[in-house]
Amino acid sequence: MRLTTGWYQSIVVPAIGVLLCGSILANSQKKGSSCPTPAPLNPVVNACFSSVPESGCIDSYFGSGGEVLMLNPGLGPQGAVRLQPPSQPDGTPKIIVFNQTGSSATVMRLNLDGTLDSTFGTNGVSSYQLGASGTLIGVYDGLIDANRNILVGGYAGSDIFVMRLFPDGAVDSSFGSNGVFMSAGSLSGSAEGQALAIQPDGKILAVGAQWGRKGSSGSSLILRLTSGGALDSTFGSGGFVSFTSGTGGQALKAVAIQTIGSTSYIVAGGGNWLGRFTPSGTLDPSFGTAGQVVGPACGGTGYARSIYVDGSGNIFLLGYSNAGTSGGPYLNLTKYTAAGVLDTNSFGSVSGTARTGSTFLNVFGGSSYPGWGSSLIATTNSLGTPQLIVTGYGSTPGLPSYTYSVVARYNTDGTLDSTFDRGVIARGFGSGAAWGMGSVAEPNGEIVPFIIWDNSGGYFALTRYWP
Repeated sequence: MRLTTGWYQSIVVPAIGVLLCGSILANSQKKGSSCPTPAPLNPVVNACFSSVPESGCIDSYFGSGGEVLMLNPGLGPQGAVRLQPPSQPDGTPKIIVFNQTGSSATVMRLNLDGTLDSTFGTNGVSSYQLGASGTLIGVYDGLIDANRNILVGGYAGSDIFVMRLFPDGAVDSSFGSNGVFMSAGSLSGSAEGQALAIQPDGKILAVGAQWGRKGSSGSSLILRLTSGGALDSTFGSGGFVSFTSGTGGQALKAVAIQTIGSTSYIVAGGGNWLGRFTPSGTLDPSFGTAGQVVGPACGGTGYARSIYVDGSGNIFLLGYSNAGTSGGPYLNLTKYTAAGVLDTNSFGSVSGTARTGSTFLNVFGGSSYPGWGSSLIATTNSLGTPQLIVTGYGSTPGLPSYTYSVVARYNTDGTLDSTFDRGVIARGFGSGAAWGMGSVAEPNGEIVPFIIWDNSGGYFALTRYWP
């Protein structure tokens, strides 16, 4: 296959299918083991509301009766939610929600009680038009940097964009060109940004895809910006790495930083592929097999959505997969060691005498997905034990088919935390489709998932759950 060349580096990556539920066949999966078909779980929708701490119940003190609900006709089924640290030690964090309104990137800041923060932007909202009126945009990710500045990323028209706001919501005009980096003029064809990461040195990574033209076969893409919003010429070729990896749809959907010793590696995933890159932008041959996770063990297909790297460098990968069955697909959480080897020693469901390194969530016996936004975060319980929060959605099979926002809490061995309303909770809004887009964990452990509710032109909701 011919790779795109030009301003960026091209890497030939073998086009091999990778199942995110499965394994690195050559490295770790025991011959004959398989991923068992996940039994359906049927959480009670909107199970409980409580004004006192009760794990897994909706905190009725948050917003209005436990939720913040807004109508936004220009809302798209993507976005992210983050927690902005306080401006001083005795202050409180803020909840930042990223989405879009028409052709504008929209950022909202809320207080911990669910009210809009009037000190941010205009009455709690900052919205900035990207391109001419009517330009198609998508806001897929957002981050908070070490200075509490707000980064917004996605696509505008045919370009990747990264925008930076000051902590109060004003555009930082010193970043990029008047506050925004656009890939126009640096890439041929069309490009789309899907996820962001910030390196310890402040440099910014954006991953996604590039096409010679929309609808044509694309290339996976990583770009790196300096902290000032300019392309980093020390990365790849002119700041870009473009390659063909055999991923479904080519677009990378997730990126994270893995720091080992003094080296900050780049871990990226998309479709059925996961790889690690050196700081200069080349595949790291010491990771997985030739820099990649390869070899499906369960059969079927898998798709990456979000990556979390713990303090030891272990990689937790959230996606969805059919687990090699005729059902699903199912929400899917997989763990790899720091070196890219599937963890069949301490993680995942049990098959025979071995662990699979992966676990599945089959909600209502229908299709289950993690959603478009970042949806895997780490938190700790009241005893200080690390746990993982997965946000997604599950649909019921047959007709009528309803879709519910789903939040699940996992222990770090891949088992559901049964103390959290039996491990998984579901939120619904009548017959409207509800998609879980991501979550934040407040300092006291309460969980606030961000939900897109597709009914009557586009609602979004924040709901807070007791830990």
